[in-house]
Amino acid sequence: GNTFGVVPSKRVVYLPVVTMNYPPIIIFNGGFEDRWTGWRHDGELAQAVTSANWSSGNFSALLGDPNYECAGGVPAGSAWVEQTVVIPSSVTSPTLYFRYNIFTQDKNPFLQDEYDRFDVKVGNTLVFSDARRTGQYGCTLADLDLQWKGGKVDLSAYSGQQITIRFENRSTSDYEPAFGWYNTWTFVDNVRIEPANGW
Repeated sequence: GNTFGVVPSKRVVYLPVVTMNYPPIIIFNGGFEDRWTGWRHDGELAQAVTSANWSSGNFSALLGDPNYECAGGVPAGSAWVEQTVVIPSSVTSPTLYFRYNIFTQDKNPFLQDEYDRFDVKVGNTLVFSDARRTGQYGCTLADLDLQWKGGKVDLSAYSGQQITIRFENRSTSDYEPAFGWYNTWTFVDNVRIEPANGW
């Protein structure tokens, strides 16, 4: 008989440990669906989480304010939102992906500091910029909307590091005094860090 309760027909099988290369969730609340949770924001221009214009989900971050009046009603300065993250060394070719929609009365063909633009920074390093590069500018400009676009930044140089990623809408004075003529505001949405996928 089976006096000691041992069941000879049962065997313990040890399965090999398999490491799955799932990309970690690095950016928190990248679609701003939970408002400002996970993000810091500030600046001389207004900042808001809004459902007025979004790329995915129901919300986006709005940097700047469409209600600033051209020809002297636009504060000089910027509106920014940032998040500090760690880039795991296990991620192959870590890449920052984001969607942005610039509305602007200004024009900046060469992305100069003297004119309005949208910037992305890692720490103090400028890694991405965009603005109205061609066409017209002015207070009565009919085509303010530059449409939703996709941006990406290779973060391989920051592998294994803690970095701060900042999205910034900048408005210059254009003329003296310090309040500017041309208004610019930018929506940001769907921020994420993933292995490079050619998107």
